[in-house]
This record gives sequence, C-alpha cells and structure tokens, in this order.
Amino acid sequence: GNDNTDVDKHPHYPIDRYNGGQVKNMLTVGAASMDRKKKMPGTFTNYGKMHVDVFAPGVDIVSSAPESTYDKGNGTSYASPITAGVAALILSYYPELSAVELKSIIMESAYNRSKKKVYLPADRSKEKQEVKFGTLSVTGGFVNVYRALKLAEKKTASKK
Repeated sequence: GNDNTDVDKHPHYPIDRYNGGQVKNMLTVGAASMDRKKKMPGTFTNYGKMHVDVFAPGVDIVSSAPESTYDKGNGTSYASPITAGVAALILSYYPELSAVELKSIIMESAYNRSKKKVYLPADRSKEKQEVKFGTLSVTGGFVNVYRALKLAEKKTASKK
C-alpha cells in the first residue's frame, strides 16, 4: 500500500490476518529508495513492525511504458513484483520449497538495516519524525537475492 500508514494500527487489505489467525505464506512488502540515509523508506509506503515483512526497491524505478517508452515511477506496485521475482528465481532452482519455506528464506536473508535511523513514511507537508528502520517491518531489512539463494541452497541441502 501507498498510504504512508502503519498497517499494524490501521489494516490495509489484503492483509495477512483472519479471524485471529495469520496467513503463513503471505509476504507483505514495503517500498524503499536507493537512499541509504534518512530517506530510505518511500515517503508513501505503508509500514508495520508486525505486518510488513520486508522492503524492496520502490522509489524512482524505471520501467517500460506504453508506446515503446520508459517511465520512472514509485510505489509498492514496483516493490512487490521485484520481491516476486526474487521468489520466482529461488523456486526455479529449488522447486521443492513450500510457500512457507520460501517466505522464511526471503525474510531470513533480508539485508538487515534495523538500527538505521530513517524518516517515518509520511506526507511531505508533515514534520519529519525519525525512527529506527527496524520499527517499520518484521525483518528491518531489504530483500537480497544473493543471500536468499545461498540460504535456499543451505536449507534444501540439509533436507536431503
């Protein structure tokens, strides 16, 4: 979601909760920028220590556009498919992984930036509030395809 909302307090659908339970194979992704300083999370991205799992690139993403052109855009609509691509790559090498195992691998292999001070995603007209990046998601990190593939190899090898 792109409402700069804490989804732990204000649910944004679809969500990973139902009737007191939690969906174990749903991965929720926030949008991050290339800025590894205070502006790391996108100003627009939803966040939540309990219900956003990981962050992925979602700011200033160059993508194909109509009429054989390219355009630059922002949103979790970029961050989510980037993460889905990581998942697809992992499954192409390790198809025996379950969805729950795949989610676990993506989360465990995230590049941890939880102690980094960043601005809380918010409307630019509001006062900027500093928080630790780890308060914005479960992992406090970014998807990392290299680390995810290494972890998938390790986990599948131990099953054999």
